Amino acid sequence: MHTLTLKLKTNHSQKKELDKRFRVMCHIHNVLVKRAIKRLDRLDHDQTYQALKAEYRQAENDRKKELAVQMNAFRQSIGLSEYGLQSYIKVCRQRYKTLVSCYQVQKEAARVWKGVEKVLFSNGERLHFKKEENFDCIGGKPNTNGAKLDKEDLSVTWNRLYLVCCKPRNEKEAWYVHEALKDGIAYCEIKRKMFNNGWHYYAIVILKGEAPKKKKACPKGRTGIDIGTSTVAVVSEDSVLLQELAPKMKTYNKKIDALLRSMDASRRAMNPDKYNENGTINRKDRSKWVFSNQYKKKRNRLKTLYRKKAADNGYSKERRVLWLKRKRLLRNISSEKTIRIMLNWIVSLFSARIFTMQLCTQLGSISFLQGNILAIRR
Repeated sequence: MHTLTLKLKTNHSQKKELDKRFRVMCHIHNVLVKRAIKRLDRLDHDQTYQALKAEYRQAENDRKKELAVQMNAFRQSIGLSEYGLQSYIKVCRQRYKTLVSCYQVQKEAARVWKGVEKVLFSNGERLHFKKEENFDCIGGKPNTNGAKLDKEDLSVTWNRLYLVCCKPRNEKEAWYVHEALKDGIAYCEIKRKMFNNGWHYYAIVILKGEAPKKKKACPKGRTGIDIGTSTVAVVSEDSVLLQELAPKMKTYNKKIDALLRSMDASRRAMNPDKYNENGTINRKDRSKWVFSNQYKKKRNRLKTLYRKKAADNGYSKERRVLWLKRKRLLRNISSEKTIRIMLNWIVSLFSARIFTMQLCTQLGSISFLQGNILAIRR
């Protein structure tokens, strides 16, 4: 399966309606989280379940299976299961049946259940509630209920709400959309992203089959590449290269730090009783936080910066790899184990500033014998 992202054209009234539906779904999510937390607390204070859990830790394989079945039956009896959460939220969903569909509510219950599984069976500590501004995706199950995509006119119909998708900007995007939509649609999700002028809404289409691929001619030769968290090292038959993957990260970090300091000053000025004399938060004060309009604008700007930083980080890595392909440096890629010693040696040379980039680009080929570098020929 693969995904296709289509931007939605929205006017003012449609944005208000979409914002209302996201607010409703966030409320449903928090209701489910509250229910799950109560059920988990009941497990922690139930002596029968805790006795089974203690015996399970010391039991052998055959006895463990029996105890697992008993604990699972106990959890289902108190409603702590995926189906139990879906059944519980039916009453709450009836209030908003004109805004969200039953399958979308079931998908949200499944997401909450994944968090419960992490708390029960993995390293999860506790469930968390979500704020409205941090809730950015409404899921779905089939393409016949909830948000439905029409392939012919590229439009989304969702409970009497009609949304038109933006057309592709160029021929490449049009070709990709046309080829991708030849596959069957599994389901459709609605996602929103924060920009400087507000929320932008997207239709995330999950399609069956594989994504369309372009046939590209690969140059001959052999190349070793190691993509790290911040740099990429490449060794080919005629050149050696080390480049930074995301050079704009420092700029984004400076802007984010300055914005966080400004937001903190505004928050302290608007809520003086919320802080102690030493600057820490006063936990005894239970009054609501007050945020100015400028603080809310800065909060949206902060979300925009985080989104740009994440997008630019991934785009920069892809752009560097594409640049290497255009320069005919990427050919048959060697495994990391084969070239690990050489790459570490190159990185050490750069970190020690023994060689410059101009010198390394003049290197021709490197000979190997059982993972050791024998000679470097210019």
